[in-house]
Amino acid sequence: MIVILDGKVMDLQESATLESLVQHFHGGNKSFIAALNGIFIFPHRFSQTPVKEGDCIEFIEVVFGG
Repeated sequence: MIVILDGKVMDLQESATLESLVQHFHGGNKSFIAALNGIFIFPHRFSQTPVKEGDCIEFIEVVFGG
């Protein structure tokens, strides 16, 4: 299936979830949230959030401190 991931067109397997994308592209690091078609998804929901054909996914790094 074709999706847009962090601004790049990607061809992914059909059974992808946000969790599987985190594992593959970010080594399991969950120090960010995801925007799936403009809706924020927090890390505790990644494994329950399927990715579908045509989705636009952005991973947004969360940086704390001052």
